[in-house]
Amino acid sequence: MGLVTAFDGVDDHGLNQAVWETLQNIQTQAGMARLDMIESVDTRDLLKNVSFFAENNYDVVVTVGRNLGDITVAVASEYPTIQFIGIDQQLKEEYANVATIYFAEEQAGFLAGILAALVTEADEVGAVCESSGIDSVWRYCEAFRAGAKYENEDMHVVVTYRDSGSIDSTFNDPEWGEARASIQIEGGVDVLTGFGGNTAQGAFLRAAEKGILIIGAEEDLYFHLPDSQPVLITSIINDPSQALSYLLIQASQGEVLVGPYAGQIVYAPFRGPNKQLENEAETILKDIRNGEFEITLPEKE
Repeated sequence: MGLVTAFDGVDDHGLNQAVWETLQNIQTQAGMARLDMIESVDTRDLLKNVSFFAENNYDVVVTVGRNLGDITVAVASEYPTIQFIGIDQQLKEEYANVATIYFAEEQAGFLAGILAALVTEADEVGAVCESSGIDSVWRYCEAFRAGAKYENEDMHVVVTYRDSGSIDSTFNDPEWGEARASIQIEGGVDVLTGFGGNTAQGAFLRAAEKGILIIGAEEDLYFHLPDSQPVLITSIINDPSQALSYLLIQASQGEVLVGPYAGQIVYAPFRGPNKQLENEAETILKDIRNGEFEITLPEKE
């Protein structure tokens, strides 16, 4: 089995690491004779990285990240006897040898919104987000707005999307994220989240500089952005372990798996400010998973 990571490598304290640790934990049970990994560094190498495992007749190829969705499908179509598993990828149609694991970003955003509303003193919270045209980004950020409003209907929620600028900078525009965070902070926001790779990282860095409380997303900012530790409440992250383990066990038994499978939303430990909220966060997350909250998002324009 071969793994192609998203950018940042397997020590990202995020999805790459969760996938790699799951593969190592399940290796014996799934009967893997070989487990190899390629860390993505350059966008120009993504196709080459995925093709390498297919060309060398690996039985299962796992790819991580939205940027690898189209490439995974393209390579899978050329190698119909190989099982492909795309993590954090949502495809528009089913392919005969491709299974995907998706995450309910609206659950993550809703939890983040409730937590932000519980800790704000100014009743002003904000989110700095990649393009609203990217469905996962839009669902997280609009659900953040909905969660904050659910907790306090009078809450002022500022959500800013990167809906202009170079497409080449998608998920990789920290300067834009930093500038938009500055605007929100100057406007009175005292709790900030963000969603969108390095674009969001710029916002988190500026918030940390200004002493603004942060709720991270996508990866555990405690490790990824050490400067954020004094103001970091928690990070809402994706856990692929259960779904991925199931898919690998089925593949080891000769099953060819297609279509989407749901991963889980979890949160990183509350290590700093408002640590007392962790028990409440656990209750809220259980209720979200059980459908106790109706997460209503606006119609897309």
